[in-house]
Amino acid sequence: MVGFLAAIVFAIPVFFAGLLFASEFRTTASPAAALGANMLGAVVGGLLENLSLIVGMKALLVVAAILYSLAALGFRGLQSPQPAER
Repeated sequence: MVGFLAAIVFAIPVFFAGLLFASEFRTTASPAAALGANMLGAVVGGLLENLSLIVGMKALLVVAAILYSLAALGFRGLQSPQPAER
């Protein structure tokens, strides 16, 4: 029973991420670019997850802080995308 509850708790973020991706994918101007960016993010995320074996769990906090800082710099000055017309 505990394993079942743990599986449900860990599956909830994946479920909501799928809903969010589907709703954003529907409004994108270039579905191929959106799917490619999603796949690239999954691959890079998996590789970064394995980085914990190299640098250790404590140093992973520094890596995460650097990546979030780079993402924040990348988002500066971006305009909101306009929904695709049908």
